[in-house]
Amino acid sequence: MLITWDDIQWLGEHQPRLKTGLNAPSVIGVLEISAYCEEIAKRLITGRRSAIGHQSTFVEAEFPIDIQLNNRDENGWPRVYDIGQMHRQISRQHGIGIPDLHFYPDSHACLGFTYPWDPPLTLRHFIAELVEPFFYRLAYVDLYGLKAARTDLWPEYSHGKKGRTEHALEVRRGLEGRTGDDPDTPHLH
Repeated sequence: MLITWDDIQWLGEHQPRLKTGLNAPSVIGVLEISAYCEEIAKRLITGRRSAIGHQSTFVEAEFPIDIQLNNRDENGWPRVYDIGQMHRQISRQHGIGIPDLHFYPDSHACLGFTYPWDPPLTLRHFIAELVEPFFYRLAYVDLYGLKAARTDLWPEYSHGKKGRTEHALEVRRGLEGRTGDDPDTPHLH
């Protein structure tokens, strides 16, 4: 993963309790979540409580995490560990299985399937587009329950092979839905 000075500056401003360096093997510290899920687009909007706290899906939470940049998971992402074990507390408190919170037994998060990134994926995009939404969802489950997260937030895939099949079908439908006017548009037969 490419880490730039812009990423480090962004991290210092946006997630000041997470620490890393240009050649560091990890990002470690406390991930702060202060966000809501935009109702129509189902995307995460971050901000201060004073600005966005009135939204019905607003969540504020903290998670001690360790992002191991050189240690890739089964899907190709840097492994993100919940070193504060918050997912285990949420699992026990709400009677939700660890797999339903999308964690592996060693406490690293299942962030989903990788996509080709052009330009290359940066630390800023990895945290903003994957890590923050993942932990936002976990905090939402803690506040409102798993059923509410599944209905109020973006969809999630099943576990294992079934999830991979669901993902592949969604990608295929997306490609089939493209217009045929562009000669470079791929078509599936």
